[in-house]
Amino acid sequence: MDSSKITGISIWNRIQILTEEYRSLYALLTFRLGVIDQRLALVAGALATLLAGSPSLPRHHRVLLHWVVPAACIWLHRIVLLHIQSKQDVLRRIAEIECQINRLASSQLLVFQSQHPNRGRVVGGRSGFGSVLGIVLICLLALAISLGFMAYEFGWSSSILAGYSLYGIAASVELIRSTWRLRKYRYRKRLPSDID
Repeated sequence: MDSSKITGISIWNRIQILTEEYRSLYALLTFRLGVIDQRLALVAGALATLLAGSPSLPRHHRVLLHWVVPAACIWLHRIVLLHIQSKQDVLRRIAEIECQINRLASSQLLVFQSQHPNRGRVVGGRSGFGSVLGIVLICLLALAISLGFMAYEFGWSSSILAGYSLYGIAASVELIRSTWRLRKYRYRKRLPSDID
């Protein structure tokens, strides 16, 4: 049998396998984008509902709710950051696959992610950055509203409000710090020896 045909079949099979991974990753990317968009709407709606409905709660429940808000904001923000990092990993792997297929085919067949003008500038792409910024703004607004409710409950000079203010400031700093650190996140291709 002609060795060039064997090589051609091998290359074709590799391209088919890479194409299947490419399709699967685009499906995962679509899922991630949907989850992030849904989460933004859910977070904004849930926080708005909780904060708007808190005056109707008994005083001790109302106070407890406002003490939970900063921790809930940090938790929700971290979940969104994890989705953005995963989206970044998927985007970089898609770009790698495009380059591999182009190399195997000796032609520029796939170029969207590998030659995208935004590639590498913002972790998770523009939509990912927009989602993170949106969640940070929603959380900071919720923290400010909670601070206002606590000031109304206890007065501006109370030690409880001072403690809550420090808690809210710590949560705000963590939201901003972890968002700033996201800039440094890089996709790291794992080698087979790295996998357990």
